[in-house]
Amino acid sequence: MEEITTKQIVLGIFLIVLLIGGYILADLSLGWLNKEDVTMGVKVRIPETEKVATSTIIVEPKEEILQLIKKQYSPPQDIYSNADSYEKNLISWAIKGEFAIAKIVVRGEVRNDLPNFVSLSLGDISGTLGGSRKSVTQLDFNNSNAVFTKENPLEFTIDLKSPIRLSTTRDEFLTTFESSKNIILWDIIAPPPDNGTIAKMIIAPYSSQGKYGEGTIITSVEFRYACVEYDPNCKAILCPDKEYQHGSECIRDVFGAETAKNYSDYFRKK
Repeated sequence: MEEITTKQIVLGIFLIVLLIGGYILADLSLGWLNKEDVTMGVKVRIPETEKVATSTIIVEPKEEILQLIKKQYSPPQDIYSNADSYEKNLISWAIKGEFAIAKIVVRGEVRNDLPNFVSLSLGDISGTLGGSRKSVTQLDFNNSNAVFTKENPLEFTIDLKSPIRLSTTRDEFLTTFESSKNIILWDIIAPPPDNGTIAKMIIAPYSSQGKYGEGTIITSVEFRYACVEYDPNCKAILCPDKEYQHGSECIRDVFGAETAKNYSDYFRKK
């Protein structure tokens, strides 16, 4: 009978330990798999709140509406060539303070069977709304919303504080060869800081035959605005229905003598 050597005893103990360890690992693995089987495929409802709530509430400013015309009008053919016609058809209103919202909303009627367009003029800026000049005498319109017909009547909104596209004038086209320009109209009519000013605008529809007011009527022009919360002096008022020689006269009537003086002093310095 062969004697059991020390090496064999050690090897036997090692095999026994190995078997026991394998059994333990297998048992743990089966337990883990069983647990995973229980949770896999289960729909979990996530809580609606997963972070600290903030108390910030965004309040949209309330828009005020100022009617800028008292009766409907159709611009005369000589609205730009005759100084008296131009002055009579100027839409003017007094504004003061800081505005969060400033828009012009225009409504009108088309009574002809032609495409019609709208010429805008503010100070030294003039052009056709939404147009691009193709040549000295022709315009292109990529935006059909700027072409008005019986089926698409005159109704549009101009955000004075956002860029709008106007066609270049004849002289601008010949000088710069640019077909259009992007303008922020508020940069032209915004009141000076802590002061008042007179905003003036021409809105003149014309037909594809190049005639102002031919079968088109402007029935309503509104200035829709909202003042910033911290400016209690912010106002928009229609100038009284009388002839003024200077804008400061309207400012004096609606905002007072001190504001009128500040208005005059500001523009003398410019």
